Amino acid sequence: MYNRPNWQRRRRSLLVLVLGLLFLGFLIQPSYQWTKTNVAAMAGRHDSQMSPIIMIPGSSATQNRFDTLVKQLNKADHRRHSLIRLCPYNWCKF
Repeated sequence: MYNRPNWQRRRRSLLVLVLGLLFLGFLIQPSYQWTKTNVAAMAGRHDSQMSPIIMIPGSSATQNRFDTLVKQLNKADHRRHSLIRLCPYNWCKF
């Protein structure tokens, strides 16, 4: 078997180490950018400008009880507040 001199083995090991570090650097850069973009997108969804308000009508009210209130809020605030009506099974009065 051929024995290389010690300096050639060190040189080859150093070359493998440098190439490995460069390869890791090329992998780290896109991963960092992807993570940064996703965190910014998630933070944007988390920091909503409006908070939900849950209003539950009394037992004698219909599901349209808060329509006028939502219309007044939309008119006063100049933003469109959405309204979701939920109705338990066999409870809604149309």
